[in-house]
Amino acid sequence: MNIRFWLAGFVVLTSFSAARQGTSAPLPDETVVVRAGVERITRGELIQHLLTYYGRNAVEEMINRSVVRQETTARKISLTEAEVDARVGEIKKASGSDVEEALRKGDLTEIALREQAKHALLAEKLLDAKWPVKPSDLVRYSAEYAHIQNLQEAKRVISDAKRGVSFAVLGGQSGGGESGQVQPDPFLRIDSPAFFRAIADANLRPGQVSSQPTQTGNTWLVLKLDKVYAADTLTGLKRDAAVKRIRAARYPSLIPASRKRYRIATVTSVDDLLRDPKMSGDTVVTRVGMEPVTRKELVGYLLELYAKAGLEQLIERKLVHQEALQSGVSISPAEVEDRLASARKGDEKAYQTALTTEGISEDALRERVRFSMLAEKVVATRVPLGPSDLERLAVRYIRLATKQDAEQVIQAARGGHEVRAVGRAAITRSRRRWVHPTQTILADRESRDLQGGGQAVPGRRAGCAHRVGRHLFCIEAGGSFRSGYHDR
Repeated sequence: MNIRFWLAGFVVLTSFSAARQGTSAPLPDETVVVRAGVERITRGELIQHLLTYYGRNAVEEMINRSVVRQETTARKISLTEAEVDARVGEIKKASGSDVEEALRKGDLTEIALREQAKHALLAEKLLDAKWPVKPSDLVRYSAEYAHIQNLQEAKRVISDAKRGVSFAVLGGQSGGGESGQVQPDPFLRIDSPAFFRAIADANLRPGQVSSQPTQTGNTWLVLKLDKVYAADTLTGLKRDAAVKRIRAARYPSLIPASRKRYRIATVTSVDDLLRDPKMSGDTVVTRVGMEPVTRKELVGYLLELYAKAGLEQLIERKLVHQEALQSGVSISPAEVEDRLASARKGDEKAYQTALTTEGISEDALRERVRFSMLAEKVVATRVPLGPSDLERLAVRYIRLATKQDAEQVIQAARGGHEVRAVGRAAITRSRRRWVHPTQTILADRESRDLQGGGQAVPGRRAGCAHRVGRHLFCIEAGGSFRSGYHDR
């Protein structure tokens, strides 16, 4: 929520590079980094905020990097600066202008970018060393199959398939079955692990049908092996692409498997670091095997990767607090607890999982919710809702892929034809959809976009072909509704 323009603004007193000094000659924690309105944000306050909202996940990220570093060192895997330079160049090229813009704004530093590239390269080399792509991984199969709802029906399908009945027919006769080629091209093990297991378990040869159904989830798999393609049938770019896909499929298992080789012990928890902001930089936070991670290293990591985001959040909070004081609004603890109770309602497990995934405590979430609610009250006080804000427009619209289709629909509709009827052919061609009558709030940005900046007129057969994102819309406006309609 951006409410900064209501205040006098903020003045940056210390550069981000100075605020980020965490590994060598750090600035004192009392150093003022930013003045937001009449309040100040110190380096120490920023560090506490980063530990609160990013600290736990940052520790896990540093553990992962330590594991990869130790594993590659043990295997004598190394990197050259030229390799890192090349990967940084690839990242910048693949992202278009996004990375360059992030570097320019200070959201990302060159040091952080290079460290990320270095870690990724080391992990990829470790993956190739631990689990190299072998010729057997590049063997491909093609097969026909059917997923059948019950075991007896699946056995009947096997019997019919062995007599030569087409799988296309069998799937249609099986009552909810699904049949056909797995995919137009032969498939790899990573594409269909269940199919590979079924083929291996039955020791199938080309032309053979599985002797017994294989249970996959809630259905039973029956398949016929058509052909086996040896690894040497994959060449050139197709082989390179297959190797990349296999590596990508295995990569998520690399870190968890590697971590099992090391004793990872928490020495000082993030909660302990938060309770004692003056704790020495040499304090060991966690130990990965024989390699320690210190508070100084953790703070440096946080400042390098998250300083800009954390500072933006603190600035926002300072400005919300000042605006709330001026407007005379506040949030009570009971209001915060009601909001949290609403979030927990019906799924306490999902709520706790979300906290764990984000790596924050419930107290941290409570503080975030408090400021969010405070900002809502500030906005409501400064810009109260009026009847015009609750006006709605009932519309039907067709989402189309091409301007030509949109123009044809509009022309036919304005000629007196029913919009739904003339749109069916265009919908079929573009695989888009007709959206049933809906009431949209006029103040909503998406609704304004949909109306072409207010060009949709009640009773009009069809509006202009207006682009929202990558889609084009034809609009039929039904009628407008005043705010009182909400009470009916």
